Amino acid sequence: MLCLLLGSTAAPAQTAVSPAVPGACFGAAGQGCATGGGGQPAYCKPAGGQLECMVHAGSIEHDVCCAAHPQGQGCGGKPGVAADCAYEWEKSQQRTSHGLYWTRKLDPQKPNRSGIADFNALCAPAGAVVAPGDERWCCSRSASALAERDLQGINKLRCR
Repeated sequence: MLCLLLGSTAAPAQTAVSPAVPGACFGAAGQGCATGGGGQPAYCKPAGGQLECMVHAGSIEHDVCCAAHPQGQGCGGKPGVAADCAYEWEKSQQRTSHGLYWTRKLDPQKPNRSGIADFNALCAPAGAVVAPGDERWCCSRSASALAERDLQGINKLRCR
């Protein structure tokens, strides 16, 4: 499903950007600017000198948590306190698996090392489908309810 989102079922070409660049693609799904390769999923694809990356409330909130707790769950450091970032990690996994994401173009040459999400760079555009409670990440900061529900019967919202 992720490869279809990014426009191809073939493995995407690698970019010169290393996923290990601190702050690169902060807020996007995956580790760093995950463009695939090495058996890793592709959450970003090259787009005119930038990367078009999958973003959702869980990916943003997990990256913010990891900035504060580098040893937290799914943060890439040595295992630390299991409770640190566990909620955000689970939310990120759930949003990805339920397709509750949007894409944004990010410049990997301008990493965000602040630990604070850049709302304007990451917000969900009008029309993006989000989970209840995630409408605060809509660029308009508002959403309307849809008639459809996800597999757990939870209502979905569409950003205005």
